Amino acid sequence: MEKNLLAFLIALQNTELNSVNEPNLKELSNELELLSKQTAIITEDWQNIQADMDDILTQHSLLNTSYHKIINQLNNVEITIDLLPTLTEIEAIMPADSKIKTLGGKPGQDKGHSDEINNVLKISKTILNNENPQEASKTLLKQLYEWLQQSK
Repeated sequence: MEKNLLAFLIALQNTELNSVNEPNLKELSNELELLSKQTAIITEDWQNIQADMDDILTQHSLLNTSYHKIINQLNNVEITIDLLPTLTEIEAIMPADSKIKTLGGKPGQDKGHSDEINNVLKISKTILNNENPQEASKTLLKQLYEWLQQSK
């Protein structure tokens, strides 16, 4: 599912911001926020997230086309941690009042999820909550996007 989220976020880069239904992006972000607070993520949770993404994708043909091209590429590669943004890079584009807090734990230690899931959830929430998701995606996922372009 992490690849599905990353493909969706990268596809946002190629979509006119006014063509994306922003309330649906906020709703998806809220779902991801709830997911990140759960102690365990079950298949049904991922299915609900995918259904939310599918709802957005069916409303926007350009986003849908881009998503499917990117997910096909991602499904054929292994994404390494060095292709994803660091916590510092994520925080750099967040408003000051929403910086990631680490009370009672270490950064990246959220509810027992794997580091990969935690990172993708943080990236997703940050991009989807940004005033300009398209630009946030370009900033945070630039390295992964460029790597995918070279891997074609």
